[in-house]
Parts: sequence; C-alpha cells; structure tokens
Amino acid sequence: MTDLVKFKVEVPGARDRWGVVFRPILVIPHAIMVGGPFVGLLGGAYRMGALGALAAVVAWAVKVELPVVHPAIVAMAVLTPYGLVFFGATALLRVPEATAVLRRWWR
Repeated sequence: MTDLVKFKVEVPGARDRWGVVFRPILVIPHAIMVGGPFVGLLGGAYRMGALGALAAVVAWAVKVELPVVHPAIVAMAVLTPYGLVFFGATALLRVPEATAVLRRWWR
C-alpha cells in the first residue's frame, strides 16, 4: 500500500539579516494607528506604544537567539515573552486597558 499524501519540509537556511534592517519600516502604520513611544492619535497612547516596543525588543532578542526550528515553535517561544513583558509592564503602570484584561482573566 502506498501513502496517499507525501509531506516534505525543507529546513530553512540561514536567516536573511538584511530583512532585519528594513523591519522598522513595518512599525510606521502601527505607530500611527495605535501609538508608538512618541506618536499616537489618542492621548496616553505613548505609554502603550513604548511598552509594546519594549516587549518587541525582548521578543526579537529571543528570536535571534533561537536555532532554526519549526515556525510554530518559534511563534510560541517569541510570543510568550512578548505577552508576559507587555501585560506585566502595563499592569505595573496601571494602564486601564491592561488592568481590565487582567481583571477579566483572574475572575
């Protein structure tokens, strides 16, 4: 009996370091709509943007140190510290949106 489906996964090669150089360009729409460390449409949005940037730096550092593995493992390894740093920092600063989310979660 032969297999009906053949699945082959090729291991990705070395990461493209030039792609990292252009990633800050992708932040521009987020900074305009949600807020960045210095930009934002709503008052007080700079705090959320600055904390998001801090969490992104931590997550990026985790991603850079990871070996080449499956993308799902990378997603779990990167998004977990991002979420913990972001929600932890916003809860410490008592940002109303974050405290509302955490209050719902702790019910």
